[in-house]
Amino acid sequence: MKTSQGHTEAVEGTLNGYITRFIGHEADDIEALWQDAWRKSFYRGGPVFMSALAGIDIALWDLKARKLNVPIWQLLGGKVRDRVNVYAWIGGDRPSDVESAAKERMAQGFKAVKMNATEDVGWLDSPGLLKASVERLKTVKALGIDAGVDFHGRLHRPMAKQLAKALEAHCPLFIEEPLLSEHPESIKELYGLTTCPIALGERLYSRWDFKRFFEDCSVDIIQPGKFRPHLPGLNLTYFFNRHSALRWNLRAPSYRSHGGSLRRCSSTSLPSWANRSRCLSPDRYLHAEPPDPGDERGNALQRRGRRV
Repeated sequence: MKTSQGHTEAVEGTLNGYITRFIGHEADDIEALWQDAWRKSFYRGGPVFMSALAGIDIALWDLKARKLNVPIWQLLGGKVRDRVNVYAWIGGDRPSDVESAAKERMAQGFKAVKMNATEDVGWLDSPGLLKASVERLKTVKALGIDAGVDFHGRLHRPMAKQLAKALEAHCPLFIEEPLLSEHPESIKELYGLTTCPIALGERLYSRWDFKRFFEDCSVDIIQPGKFRPHLPGLNLTYFFNRHSALRWNLRAPSYRSHGGSLRRCSSTSLPSWANRSRCLSPDRYLHAEPPDPGDERGNALQRRGRRV
């Protein structure tokens, strides 16, 4: 397994640790194997452990689908629609070409894009630095397409509050990771200060990580880890297993399938993916983005102490 987010050796070591435990077990018993890996491990969660578990989980679902000669989506409840709108990544970390990048995506047929929010910003920096972010959003929106803005958790609270407020008038599709997910109390505070939809989740690795945000009703779009080799994989068993979701026994705002994300609805029942809702509207957006070079820069900034 190779990841561009680092910790490759650690993930491989975790996988090697499972070899003697799982050799000889029945591959069809996905739930039992998942529970064994989770509950018999003293240390749980986090990017390394959950990446390894996700790799095993996805492989087991793939084996079962091949055995039954059906696509995996049939095992997960079947399809709910034939078409879905998608958005594409256009970067913007060094944003001189953001307009041309957006035009290229439009030529490919995309009606929505996502881009970085800012360049390097200090703990408490000049508000003038945020003007460029607003101008980039205005430039892209002027082309007639929707745009999500990814903060990458790079901004600290003083600057994130200002930028979220400044972007409101220009109606971004959403703002993603306005603050790092390890600060749920600050995200809840920010949620009450802005009308911009808040997206979050690619640094969360289990349904327990998401639990606080469901209870706080502090995000509008959740983004479980994507099926890409450089990011922690999505655990199929615990994001799409209805019975496991029901055992969560958490009453929270309902979330409808949002492609790579889940969008909040008005219900106060279990998340609608737990009930495999068929009432999905066709105008949702799905992740369609290449590996994000901004994540690499963000990691470098974090190592230099630029993040919380």
